[in-house]
Amino acid sequence: MPVKQAVISASALSLLYPQAQHSGYSREQYLDALIAEQEGEIRRCLQKGAHVVQIDFTEGRFSIKLDPTRRLLHSFIDLNNLVLERFSAEERSELGCTPAQAPIATSTHSAEVDYAELLPSLFELQATNFCVQLASEPDRKRVLKFDSGNMPKLDNGFSWG
Repeated sequence: MPVKQAVISASALSLLYPQAQHSGYSREQYLDALIAEQEGEIRRCLQKGAHVVQIDFTEGRFSIKLDPTRRLLHSFIDLNNLVLERFSAEERSELGCTPAQAPIATSTHSAEVDYAELLPSLFELQATNFCVQLASEPDRKRVLKFDSGNMPKLDNGFSWG
């Protein structure tokens, strides 16, 4: 049976670096090591037979709640793309992303953020497979009908239907 393996995103792990710079280990050094380790983690999953490796990007939606300007969201996307760009187009066909949050009362940290606000930016990720969880959305049809005419041209194999 095909197995989909989830991995935590580089952007989520980037939040672990302390706000006050750590003496002797800069944020840039941390991010360089993080990107390399994330690439290794994804490659190990594929080597062990994962059909698809899916990046858990739960913080994407949450970032809009924290920063309505979306600068934080775009910094997350840029960081995750630094990992994804280390893979060939063929390899990226086995890579995906999900922004889903669990529809559990204790983990709905950003349920009030409109999913349609995230989708245009989500598809800027250089992944090929996107798993968009709509079961907990109050108006699923509206989310699916967002205006794709204003979307950026994508270079990740994804096409608007």
